[in-house]
Amino acid sequence: MWAPSAVRWRHLARKGFDVVVCDVDGGRAAAVAAEIGGTVAAGPADLVADCRVVVIMVPDAPEVEAACFGERGIVAGQSAGFLGVRF
Repeated sequence: MWAPSAVRWRHLARKGFDVVVCDVDGGRAAAVAAEIGGTVAAGPADLVADCRVVVIMVPDAPEVEAACFGERGIVAGQSAGFLGVRF
């Protein structure tokens, strides 16, 4: 799943956007971040502390619910002006 996505994220990084990667597999997140020139967030709540826009790419509704509304989910860390997008 990461390979096609990494192309998109790499393009954004090359255009000057800060790309922050978050994954349940920290090793995979680190590898993708290194490949595209991004950084890694420890979890969804940490991710939104520094980001105004978050793109969520997970397989199904349970994963969306966990990423957004879980104990360390996006909602726990969001600030004013936040935008979440699910692909």
